Amino acid sequence: MGVPSTPKYAWTILAIVFFLSIVLPMQWFSCPPLSANIFETYGLEGAARADFGLLMSYVAITALIAAVVAGPLANRLGHKIVLIVAGICLIAGCAIAALSGANFGILLASRIITGIGVGLCAVSASSVIAMWFPGKTRATAMAIWSTWVPVGMLIVFNGAPIVVNAFGIHVLWWIICALAIIVTLLVAVFFRAPREDEAEISVQTSSLKSALPFLKSRQLIALGIAWLGFNYVNYCFVTFNVDFFQTGMGMNQSIAALIGSICSAAGIIAPLFGAVSDRINKNRKYLMIVFGCVGLLIAAAVGFQNATLSFWLFIIFQILGNSILVATCRPMAPMIVGRGGATAVTYALAAVTILQYIGQMLVFIPGQVIDAFGYTAQTAWMAVAPVAFVALVASFFIKPKKEEE
Repeated sequence: MGVPSTPKYAWTILAIVFFLSIVLPMQWFSCPPLSANIFETYGLEGAARADFGLLMSYVAITALIAAVVAGPLANRLGHKIVLIVAGICLIAGCAIAALSGANFGILLASRIITGIGVGLCAVSASSVIAMWFPGKTRATAMAIWSTWVPVGMLIVFNGAPIVVNAFGIHVLWWIICALAIIVTLLVAVFFRAPREDEAEISVQTSSLKSALPFLKSRQLIALGIAWLGFNYVNYCFVTFNVDFFQTGMGMNQSIAALIGSICSAAGIIAPLFGAVSDRINKNRKYLMIVFGCVGLLIAAAVGFQNATLSFWLFIIFQILGNSILVATCRPMAPMIVGRGGATAVTYALAAVTILQYIGQMLVFIPGQVIDAFGYTAQTAWMAVAPVAFVALVASFFIKPKKEEE
């Protein structure tokens, strides 16, 4: 079924899920810019960076588990319920972190609950946007939503040090908790699913068995591998950039957090690449992912080096790889499986999200390599660059065969 244009209420839906989504990474990524404060407040000793990496890995692990169940839950209960539950988990995670005192175990528990909200929201929000927006505007809309992580990171990377230095780390989490309550209420009041006449993809749900033939696509598998690789590489740098800029390059906390936020929040320009993708022939869209993976590999090859040239090459190519892949990978999934209807789209985006968090939960690996060898080029070459190369190889297999065009 086709629709003549994008339904007007689609943009309201985009705004609602976007507001909920950006508060999640404000809590999720509140730790990296505050590494020094967390080391001091929670008394981390010994393999401190490996322990610190757990704060990020735990979110990814539980987000992965939540993403596994998000598809079936949404298929049975609807995306509105799933999004409200995601908001409740965010509220609880913020409150527990704010009440953690100096207990690192309680802080880790708050990250587990936050991760549940992240996984549920990532699957449902992306699925909702895929259903509301037709193919001619889907990449742009999904690229706008995909800035939820960089926008949230940009806010917290730059705002967190100011709040924490003035009021303490626990006040920051109370502020995010209040925002979480507001955005969850917005979802409860204003969200609705599209009607059949408003959606290009059929909104009727079906069984997993009927969707399975569409989910076995070679293109979708290759897309998932490329997306997993991107998230592993990008998450490594997101987690450790600020610490590297401070301890490896001698920057003060504010400057390190500012530059780290620029690198990490580069996806904020993803809508530009989404708009470009919407104008490319569907059989050539995969080339955008190839270009993004090339940028990712170059960034990995020059990462954790304090030479001026390497530093600027890293900044430029991490920004390019990040923003291009954020804009183009998720919209590719509904394009590949769209003929299977709402259920195929939801499960495909759930699969993409699961692979995303598998990549992110492995961030403890570079943490252990850094503890062993420090911030060096060899660390990036051993722990990061090989994964970026695999992602690049996989991106070429997203190209449709003649019979798939």
